Amino acid sequence: MEEEGDDVAVTAKVHGFDRYDVAERCKELMRRLSASSGSSPQWKWDILELMEESHHQLRDIRQVHSDPDRGIWQELQGAVGNEHTASTLPVSLRKQCEEILERRKIWLGDFDTELTAILARGKEVRERLLFEDMDRASWFSAAG
Repeated sequence: MEEEGDDVAVTAKVHGFDRYDVAERCKELMRRLSASSGSSPQWKWDILELMEESHHQLRDIRQVHSDPDRGIWQELQGAVGNEHTASTLPVSLRKQCEEILERRKIWLGDFDTELTAILARGKEVRERLLFEDMDRASWFSAAG
């Protein structure tokens, strides 16, 4: 009989294995871009894929942290919310946990603001990649 902890471990292993490494993919793309000599971006689909996956992972991060009754937020709330458990914590640690929980909504708001800005800029870049004349010189330097 499997326990809930076993499911979490299996899920973590699957996510760890089947994960798109955005940072590594970005480095690979930058190497290819610096080595290319043509003026027309043959790599636009790679950039679009990287942007799409990056946006997807940012949304996943937001989703994971949006519910205070999940993950680390649930653990922190349980630690300071339970009088017995809270009384066993050092005072400074308990205060830090309470402060982190209080700031969660502020951090989520800041994250949402940044995510909205990233998505808007990504939409502009996507439109340029798909619809503008690809033969114009210095396209990529004008996009950033």
